[in-house]
This record gives sequence, C-alpha cells and structure tokens, in this order.
Amino acid sequence: MNGMSKNNKVCNVVWLKQSVENIKIREGKPIFMEEHILLSLYHNTHHNYLVVTPGENDIESNSYQVNGVPGFEYGVEIVMQEENGEDMALLIKNLLRKWEKKYKKQLTFSFPPLGKKTLFVSFEIVSAVDFDIDTAYIEYYIKSPDYLKITGELRGRTHRAHFIENNEKKFWRYGHTVDLEMECATGIDPQPLKIYLEAISVDWWGRHRTEGYSNLSLTLQPGRYSHHLSCLRPEEKDHVVAETRKFFVGGCHLIKNLTALDNTHIEDPSFRFVSTGSIYVRWNVISQRPSPSRLPSTPHSSSSELLRGAEAVLRQYKKAKATLAIAAGLAMDGSGDG
Repeated sequence: MNGMSKNNKVCNVVWLKQSVENIKIREGKPIFMEEHILLSLYHNTHHNYLVVTPGENDIESNSYQVNGVPGFEYGVEIVMQEENGEDMALLIKNLLRKWEKKYKKQLTFSFPPLGKKTLFVSFEIVSAVDFDIDTAYIEYYIKSPDYLKITGELRGRTHRAHFIENNEKKFWRYGHTVDLEMECATGIDPQPLKIYLEAISVDWWGRHRTEGYSNLSLTLQPGRYSHHLSCLRPEEKDHVVAETRKFFVGGCHLIKNLTALDNTHIEDPSFRFVSTGSIYVRWNVISQRPSPSRLPSTPHSSSSELLRGAEAVLRQYKKAKATLAIAAGLAMDGSGDG
C-alpha cells in the first residue's frame, strides 16, 4: 500500500501477479514486473472526505475482476467505526451549523402567483417483496391531468437490487424518490395522479422479464401516505405457452397500453392476470398558496374602513372636549367660592 501524506492524496492497494519469492532485488529495491491496482483511496484534505474506488460490492453476486488475469476475483467492504449516540449527535449538530452558515443567504422563498397554488409531491419506491426472482428493478410512469403544469421526471426506473432474505421471505430495497412540483388555479381541486409501476427481473444471461404490473391513484391532498401495491402479471391461458413465453420474453407483450391496468376485472379472451409480489410506496404532499395578507383589498372595503376610523376618532374628540369643558366649569366654581 502506498503511503498517504499531506502532499500525497492518493493511496493505491496493488496486487502482484508474480509471487513474492520470485521477485528479484536490484540495488535493494524490488522490481515489480506487473502490478494491478485493486483499490484507490482519494483524500480531500480541504473538505476532509475520503473517496473509495471502486465502491463497496458483494463478492458473491457482483465481484470485481482484474483485466488480463482470469479467475481472480475480489470484493470491497467498508467497515465503519462504531460511534456512540453523543458523538453522532454532536457531529450532526456541527454539520447542520456549517450548512446553515453556508447556505442561509442563498435560500430564497417565493409565493405562487395570485390566483395560483403550488403542490409539492415527494414519491418514494421503498421496497418490493414476494417475487420469485433474484435481481430486479422497477420502472414507473406518471400520468397527470392536462390542466396541471407539472415539473419533474414523469418516467424513470430504480437501480437493480439483489434480493435479501429475511424469515424465509425475499425482499428488495430501493429507496428511489421522485420529486414533482405542480401548479394549478386556487379554485380547482386537483384530481389524483396516475402512477403505473412495472417490476422487471434480470437473470445471469442479461434477459429482462416483466414480473408484474401495478398502478396507483396518488391523491394530491396535503398529508403523508403509504401503500402496499399488489402486482399482477399477464400470461396466456394455455399454461405451457405461458411458461415458455415467460422464460424467453416475460409478459410485457400482452399489454399494449398501461391504461388496461385500470380495468383488470374485465376479462380478456387472450390472457389472464396472475398475482405475483407487491411493492411498498409512500409519498408526501404539501400545498402552498398566496398568503391572505398579500391579497389586494377592494376600493370599497378600503374606503369603508377609512370612514369608520374617522368616525371613531371624531367621537373620541367630542368626548374629550366635553370632559374638558366640565373640568373647566368646576374649576371656575371653586375659585368663586374662595
């Protein structure tokens, strides 16, 4: 391993193809006939962070290999030192203080235009469970009403995840988030968004197969929501043909339009739906509209308020004048008696 100092930010872990016993020594220094870099560490001394290349992996399912050296595989595991609760809380507090100091002057907050409201949606594909596969990812497609002006990725996919077994059940972790921003008139109660999900498996041959579809009417009412979505996979009614088709291409060819998932109860003569696994999703909705204090008041209401204020001042003036006159009269009577 190469040393790392203040002037040397890169540290490489190397592997020698030639055995140590066969290394020749010349002038007290070994001659490395062939080196292969297995791991590189880059230390940024200014911001104090460490970059590991290549990243952490699973040697059993996704091992690293050395070019030109067949049969040699290795894995990378990062073991973090355990921190106690007080140290971790102090670290987070210090990081938060630095972040606020750096970005507090850059944060801007603006209201929607008058007559408009803005909706913020954070949608997360959390995990999947109960599929009969090893590696899978999830594609999503979002359909919105035409009157909504929407900003964000309406179509995409998660990363590939290998299953984790817990209590004899397979599940896949994703944590894939989709952030959307929408604008509509304040008098409109927006209809739910329609989200279609497709679970797709990948085998060791690199074949992609549809394992199940699901859809969700995502409400836009402010709040926090979560849902377990059951998945259905279309297959031919002939069992032999269905298994053969699934082995080669999956079931995606049977659905030409994803809107067919809205009416799965309608029987199709060419195929049927079979239950597979489920997908866990959650989302948050925030609504923002102009503050009432920013709404312009009508001229009539402004003049009325002004008149009412003037009348109140006049009444107070008359009352004070009458009190002053009474006090002056009492003072004169008192001086005459004396």
